[in-house]
Amino acid sequence: MNKFFPVVAAMGMMFAAQGGGTARPDVPDSLKAPVGEEVVLVGHATGVQIYVCQAGADQKFAWVFKAPEAELTDSTGKKIIHHFAGPTWKHVDGSEVVGKVAAKADAPNPQAIPWLLLTATSHTGEGILSRVTSIQRIHTEGGLAPNANTCDASANGKESRSAYSADYYFYKPDLTGTWNCKVVLGEQSGTPTFVLKQQGEKLTGTYSGALGDAPVTGTVKGSDVTIDFEASGAQIHYAGKVDKDGKKIEGTCDYGGQASGTFVATKKESK
Repeated sequence: MNKFFPVVAAMGMMFAAQGGGTARPDVPDSLKAPVGEEVVLVGHATGVQIYVCQAGADQKFAWVFKAPEAELTDSTGKKIIHHFAGPTWKHVDGSEVVGKVAAKADAPNPQAIPWLLLTATSHTGEGILSRVTSIQRIHTEGGLAPNANTCDASANGKESRSAYSADYYFYKPDLTGTWNCKVVLGEQSGTPTFVLKQQGEKLTGTYSGALGDAPVTGTVKGSDVTIDFEASGAQIHYAGKVDKDGKKIEGTCDYGGQASGTFVATKKESK
C-alpha cells in the first residue's frame, strides 16, 4: 500500500471557475473586483427598481428605494437568475447570494441608476452562486426614482416601479496557485504540493511529492472539485468541496482501488 500512499496525497487540489475565462469589464478603479477573483457568470437584467413614498425623520416626504425586481438572462436569452430584495440573486440551480454595496459610481448616462460593486454577505444552496464573493452592476439604463415633487402626504405609502436594465458580473476566487496538501490513509499521512492553473471549469497543473512529479487535470463545478493523475502505475482520483473563500478544499481520495483516504488542501498565500 505504501507505493500508492504518496499518490493519494497528490490528489490535493483542483478547482476551476465556471466563467470560462470571461474578461473583466472596463470599470472605474473603485468598482473593480478584488485581485485573485475571476468572472464566473454574466447576466443581463431587465426589470424594475421599486420605490416607496414616505416621510423621513425630518417629516419630509421622499421616494425611498425598496427593492429590485428583475430577471437575468444569459447570452442566449435564457432566464438564469431572479433578482429581488436583499439584494438577492437566485440562480435556476437553486443557489443564492445576498450582497451589500461596497462602492458606487455615477452611470455614464445621467438618466440611469449608479454602477455598483457589491460584496457577498451570505449564501444559500449548492451551485454556481454558492462561492460568489463580488458582484458588479454596470451598463445601467433607467431605474431612477420618480420626480421628488410627486411624493407628498397625499402619496404616503404609494409604490412606484421604474423600469431598468443592467449587466451583472459575478466573481468567485480563482484557484490558480500553489496548494499544500495533507493526505491521511489509515495510519499513514503525506504532504504533497500542487501547483494549479484554473481556466473556466478546467484545472491543469503538477503534483510534487513522494511519488515524484506528475501532471494533473481536473474540474470545478460550483463548490465541487475533482482532480485526476497517474503515479506509480495507479490512477488517482480526488473529489472534494472548496470553501466559499477559495482557500481550502476537503474531500476523499482513491488511488487505483488499492486504498482510500481523506485530504485537506490549503492555498499558499501569494506575497
